[in-house]
Amino acid sequence: MSSHFWIAMPIDDFFCCANQLMKKYNVSAYVELIGDELGNRNVYVFQENTPDTFIKYFFEPTYHSFYFSCYPFGDIKNPVKFGTFYSPEIAPFTIEGNGGYETDKTREQIYLRQLWKQPDKNIQRFYLALQRKLKTLPGMQNGYVMGKHEYKNLYYLPSSKKIIPNNPHNRDVKGTWEEYYLNYLSDT
Repeated sequence: MSSHFWIAMPIDDFFCCANQLMKKYNVSAYVELIGDELGNRNVYVFQENTPDTFIKYFFEPTYHSFYFSCYPFGDIKNPVKFGTFYSPEIAPFTIEGNGGYETDKTREQIYLRQLWKQPDKNIQRFYLALQRKLKTLPGMQNGYVMGKHEYKNLYYLPSSKKIIPNNPHNRDVKGTWEEYYLNYLSDT
């Protein structure tokens, strides 16, 4: 299995599938929001009893990325600081995710990657199990063309929505990522 994985499906369905495996492998999910001010970042943890609260962060304008980690943070009421997941102590226990935003016209692909070349065995087992489970969902298809590029390793659930790449979080993009990418497609 790959250390990079792309899939296009509704984010709530994605976390519904992931939640069962998160319990099995003792993994938590976190979402990161970034404000306009330097250093203004918040990280929120997935709570099984309120998944809708977690999912709504993916539709916030300040949404940046999400993480899966089996690192034992202890008290989840204490906020996880920005950059924590990339530290040498925690990165081996962490998978980074981007994308998942969806509108009535588009669905942004979800991109996952392991942060460490030699990850912790538990997070690696979780990641491999998640990929296997997602690839075998009913209706899942492989290979997709976006613009001029063909993605052979992109898995997706068919939809009337246009699948767009995950947002690179480029500060030079004016307007929304969806508008930028759709304009790019119409110009090519």
